[in-house]
Amino acid sequence: MRTAASTKMLEPGQKQKLTWTAPKQPGKVPFLCTFPGHWVRMKGEIVVRESFAADAR
Repeated sequence: MRTAASTKMLEPGQKQKLTWTAPKQPGKVPFLCTFPGHWVRMKGEIVVRESFAADAR
C-alpha cells in the first residue's frame, strides 16, 4: 500500500485542506490516521463509484 496523501501535524483548532485524485476504477480505498494510537478509531474506506447518478434513483 502506498501513501496517496498526508497532512502535517496539526494543533487543536488548526485546519488543513487535503485533496487527492480518486482512482478511475470503482472500488474501496482504505484510509487511516498514522498518529500513534489513532489508527484504532480513525480508519475506514472511501468508496469510489462510477457515477453519483446511481445514488439518485
